[in-house]
Amino acid sequence: MDNLSHEIRTPLAGIMGYAQILEQDLAESELREFAQSIQASGHRLLDALTSLILLAELESGTHGLNLEDADVSAEVLRALDVVRPLAGRKGIALNADLPAAAVVAHTSAASLGVVLGHLLSNAVKFTDAGRVTVRLRARGGAFHLSVTDTGRGIDPAFVPHLFGAFRQASSGLTRTHEGAGIGLAITHRLAERLGGTVHVESAPGRGSTFTVTLPLVPAEPGRVEEPENETELVGA
Repeated sequence: MDNLSHEIRTPLAGIMGYAQILEQDLAESELREFAQSIQASGHRLLDALTSLILLAELESGTHGLNLEDADVSAEVLRALDVVRPLAGRKGIALNADLPAAAVVAHTSAASLGVVLGHLLSNAVKFTDAGRVTVRLRARGGAFHLSVTDTGRGIDPAFVPHLFGAFRQASSGLTRTHEGAGIGLAITHRLAERLGGTVHVESAPGRGSTFTVTLPLVPAEPGRVEEPENETELVGA
């Protein structure tokens, strides 16, 4: 798998690098947008490659986890920063409903970031207006992360297939969004690797809520408290 990754990433890095040089040289030219398109396509291909390799490692049992004491609230804010530009372009509000005190879990911060990234990017992608809210709670030896959107929702007939690899609600000529259909499969498998679960509640036209529940091991017992207020991060 490492060899395959290297053989694809190396030429792709060259393509993206030269496209960046072209963009700089063509700053005053109408051809500049072509160089930008090359870079955008390269980043999309690189993201797909990274996800495919991660899924393959999870399926084969070769994916390693680096467990550490992680500040879950900080990971939430970091993940929100990544999707903020896309949310801003669509006029979607991003909200964080977090505890007043730190929630520290003995988990894989990297895997948690991947899970949050997939859930948030999906929520923003499939929401045309309104908001996306991340809610964090800790109780009963676990922490619960919910990502709620005001998007189009999910057809009940497709819900059983949500976490299958390469499955999308729309495909072929009816496909409405980009993506390889593996983000939720990765999310589900990572949650299982970390000893947790993923649950979804959705209805067509009424949005969706994905809740990830993972084991919690606070660094300092007694610090976890219930959230008081919701903090808006990006205005609609």
